[in-house]
Amino acid sequence: MKLMGPGRPDIALGRYRLGPLLGRGATSSVYAASDVHTGRQVAVKTIPASPELLARIEVEIRAAQRLEHPNIVALLDWGRGSGLVYLVWDLVDGPSLGRASAERRPTSGWATLRMIEVLAALEHAHSRAIVHRDVKPENILIDADGRARLADFGVARLTDHATMTSVGSLVGTIAYMSPEQARSQAVGPPSDVYSACIVLYELLVGSNPLAGGSPAETARRAAMGSIAPLDEVRSDLPPRLAAAIMSGLVRNPDLRPSARALGRELDDAINGARETELRQKRFRRVREPMTSLVATGAGAAGVLAGLSHLHPEEIAIGAGAAGAIALRWPRLAACLVAGTTVLLVGHTSIGAAILIGIGLAVLIVTGWNWPRHLGAPLVAVGGAWVGLLPLACMLGAGIKSTKERVWAICSGLLLTAGWELWTGRPLLLGPAAARPASQVIAHVGDPAAVISDVAGLVTGSWWLVWGAAGLLAAALAAPLVIHVRPGGQRVLASIGWAVGLGGVAVVGLPDPTVGIAAVAPSAILIVVWALRPWRTLARMGTEPTSATLRGPI
Repeated sequence: MKLMGPGRPDIALGRYRLGPLLGRGATSSVYAASDVHTGRQVAVKTIPASPELLARIEVEIRAAQRLEHPNIVALLDWGRGSGLVYLVWDLVDGPSLGRASAERRPTSGWATLRMIEVLAALEHAHSRAIVHRDVKPENILIDADGRARLADFGVARLTDHATMTSVGSLVGTIAYMSPEQARSQAVGPPSDVYSACIVLYELLVGSNPLAGGSPAETARRAAMGSIAPLDEVRSDLPPRLAAAIMSGLVRNPDLRPSARALGRELDDAINGARETELRQKRFRRVREPMTSLVATGAGAAGVLAGLSHLHPEEIAIGAGAAGAIALRWPRLAACLVAGTTVLLVGHTSIGAAILIGIGLAVLIVTGWNWPRHLGAPLVAVGGAWVGLLPLACMLGAGIKSTKERVWAICSGLLLTAGWELWTGRPLLLGPAAARPASQVIAHVGDPAAVISDVAGLVTGSWWLVWGAAGLLAAALAAPLVIHVRPGGQRVLASIGWAVGLGGVAVVGLPDPTVGIAAVAPSAILIVVWALRPWRTLARMGTEPTSATLRGPI
């Protein structure tokens, strides 16, 4: 027989032409191969036919012959020759789970689905009295369809037969061992469940919870089985998902769920997460149109109420019409509100109407590419009227696009500052100007004269600029607070945000009490949002549940 290298023939078992090396273990090598009879691509595992390895090889063969499951790599053939034992497996055209997760950190949904498939494979093995004993990312392959395939039953234990490994020996990979396995005690199906949960925990967190600085430290951690609760490390995960994973990581193997029960619980948890995601998507679909409707309608009401002498019912009709138009044609609605504003201001000052018309035209043109957000700046004005301008500015942080977010925040602050100057009502952090601009520039037709008069007002009310600058800085920093991980970090970030904004009000304004009054409601709401006490109350009102049984204890 022709040899391709030291101890390796080019044809194994008379029909499998060996190709490139796929991987190498402590006692075996795996090659890609093709069946010369059928042309099928397979993987051939070669193991030296030494007496000390034959018992383990026999267990692997007997275990594989019992298994037939879509999530288990199938044994197709086996035999001996040239001093080697050949195990011919179905070739999985894809990376191991370890390599796939190293190349790109998986999402929680993808990772959970893959582990549900592994648990289905383990359920099948356990039902046939087989314990894998070495569940780890390197022994889970991802096929061309994206499914997980459990491989390498080389250290499996047949629970209905005597094995070559007695209690007191250590078999498996330490960083994925159950406490009983790490203490060299007898292991059963619960040990495989524990190892599978360690793998899923690692996929979700990005690091193995048992891995230490040395093999000895890893072995000590594995034997102790002390693992940080998943909901503390990943507080953003659905609580039911985190609880299901931790139920498989309890130290007492008798309290762990079976592979079947855990797979069902994970499936229910991830389906619940999917439902939540779908609800969020549906909410996002209606959020922008409704925001446009409300913001435009409120803006129109403010314009009509502040610049005209219409009756309340007439103002309501005009605001409702503007909001309805914004729901379908937001650009048209923005133009109508801007045009109405210019016409009404023109009754007081032609010069001011020209300048305001130019400003509103610039605002609409710069925001033309995101029509649903054209009404967003009006949210700031409305928030200012009820003392929640900082909160209104922070809500702008929810806009994903940076350009849109900056545009909405800056435009909102400019509109608010302009409205305060015109009406003389304090809307920013400091007091209003001494006289409203609507009185100072009344009947002034020259735009240059209007600019001069308004500049004099701003110069004499410098705190308007200071307050607007402080709000702008706070609004631009808001995304950092919103995207902080929930929990203590978000609480500290929210408190820091509120304290910083309060510092602007206290240090830079002539009347700190006015600034504090403007900031306090928003600061309280932001901190309450970060603390989320309603979740704590919900947990307090929930009966404790068992780690292994459904329903209350």
